[in-house]
Amino acid sequence: MTTEITASCFALTLLASLARQDTALATALEAIPAVDLGELWPIELDERDRSLGRASWVAIGPDDRIFAVSESDRSMHAFDETGRLQKVVPYGEPPEDSFPRLTWRGGWWLEEQSWLQPGTDRRWSLSPWSLCLSESDGRVVRGFDADFDELRQLLALDVAADGSACVVAASRAGRAIMLCAPDGELRSTWYAPPQLHYTGASSDGSTLAIVLQDYVVVFDDRFAPRFRAPIGRARWPACPSGEPDLTWRVHLARGGTEVWVRRGPAATRIDRYRMP
Repeated sequence: MTTEITASCFALTLLASLARQDTALATALEAIPAVDLGELWPIELDERDRSLGRASWVAIGPDDRIFAVSESDRSMHAFDETGRLQKVVPYGEPPEDSFPRLTWRGGWWLEEQSWLQPGTDRRWSLSPWSLCLSESDGRVVRGFDADFDELRQLLALDVAADGSACVVAASRAGRAIMLCAPDGELRSTWYAPPQLHYTGASSDGSTLAIVLQDYVVVFDDRFAPRFRAPIGRARWPACPSGEPDLTWRVHLARGGTEVWVRRGPAATRIDRYRMP
């Protein structure tokens, strides 16, 4: 019952925020220089010139490092938070524990991703059908499966520096946000009203950042909007269902003092905003 009340309050807050004038979200996020990984090509590896070229997948880890997978050879490129190249791991070679572990199906479709939980040897793992926190030996600490009824598919995972996880899922009504504690316990599931569309979300336990229409909005733990910044309207081809494919990605960085936004799961440009 508590979760349902929480979800309803959050949904109503979002609708009210959009219905009011800009003064409701008066505090603006400060835009700071973006990170563009494209500026770093070509990359030299093993005495050969290799270019990352077009990325097939990009993600940001809990320590704010950026990881990109090459579309041409699936090598993984690791960058620091400023976009400076740190390491390149050819496909097939085992990455460091702090790197994401990726499982591919049919050669190119990402079936599962897992991230090391900060401060532990556990890993958060996400597939379209399940989310789990597991020990280093593979034993599952906590797990959650999509029921294909209310929650139909798990779409995106963001792991925070405190070890908690934020997951965006496709629900029967649209989108849902699942917030999990560092011990793997599901804290709450928030369902967005049908009028809203987003696929990016990030939480550090006390702050939640999501994309709402043309803005990235930061909420506090009482669901009150604190900051926002205009990011423009996404314009991608329609999905088979006829709805726009709004594949935004959001990450709370630098201890929750910055919000990073990308315009898709393979976008190599990261727009950054600083909280006042």
